[in-house]
Amino acid sequence: MKRIVYREWRLTPQRYWSLLAILAQPLADERRARAWLAGLLCALALASKETGAMATGFVLALALAGAPGSGWGSRVGATLRAAWPSLAFFTATLAARTAALGGLGGSRESSLTANLAAAPSVLRGYLGDLVAPRAFFLDASPLVADILIVLLVVLLVRLSRSRAAEPLQGEDPPRLAPDRVALFLLLAAVVVALITSVSGLERGWYALPFLPLYALAAALALDLGLGALARGPRIAGALAVLLVVRLVTVPVLAVSRAEALAPLERASRDERAFLERFDASVEGALPGTLVTVAGLPTERRADPSDLDSPNILMLAPYSVEAYAKLRFPERTLRLELAGRTSDVLPGPDELVVVLAP
Repeated sequence: MKRIVYREWRLTPQRYWSLLAILAQPLADERRARAWLAGLLCALALASKETGAMATGFVLALALAGAPGSGWGSRVGATLRAAWPSLAFFTATLAARTAALGGLGGSRESSLTANLAAAPSVLRGYLGDLVAPRAFFLDASPLVADILIVLLVVLLVRLSRSRAAEPLQGEDPPRLAPDRVALFLLLAAVVVALITSVSGLERGWYALPFLPLYALAAALALDLGLGALARGPRIAGALAVLLVVRLVTVPVLAVSRAEALAPLERASRDERAFLERFDASVEGALPGTLVTVAGLPTERRADPSDLDSPNILMLAPYSVEAYAKLRFPERTLRLELAGRTSDVLPGPDELVVVLAP
């Protein structure tokens, strides 16, 4: 089964603010004034979308990875001193957002406590989809993805503590040593798993927040592997280079562009046909009446014959409502879902449109 589906990756508001928050967050030995800016950016990320809560987790992960000292107690203390503005902004924004929305937002299944136990399986599942897209015979078993992930982690730990991680003579040392970078990537992956599990849903696009971390981990392994080939340990270095080549090439070759786009093109045709029926129904209806438009396509399997194939999100009721306001700005429309219609009759200038599956 092929589980990689290409989707557009856009820098949406919460991703934009999250990236800026990471860039703004100072390490423990830097100026603390920037920590307030990072906190404000974390608040903006959370205000944009519930998944923007990842920004605060990323800031904490970065602060902990860059904290001085060898003991975990001192490092946690340094982390809280460096990143407490982000925690304060996050707490205030979460309280205000929850009060305004009457809940967390997102799906109906969203819960801060009920779904956290699923975080390990979420982490395993989405990373597995990235590492082993099941495009080839051996990838049919989830065990293959588990082995590759464990091997990547072991090699990163081994090489980050070897001579390959030491700067060359005359070379400026990096702000974060490779082992600290690996720690940040690990903590950030846990953050994404925790936030994603809150939704209580499994969606293919939820793997996207893991993708930058996965790419950085592969780049770090390649850098350390090439260094180890020159300075040792050479066997671990060769394994790292071969693993990165495998991790990069297999997902790219897993499915052709034409094959990946085919389900999206079918979904687009269905959406276009529904909107054409919607336009015809609204244009031919008189004010003060009720019309029903059937065939609302909400989501569909990429392969209808395979119940395990990824879902493709199509038209949500709120997106049809936004379309209706743009398409018919001069008309007063009230959109309702079939089975959830109210008993309020249409007003004299109002048209009620019932969206049916």
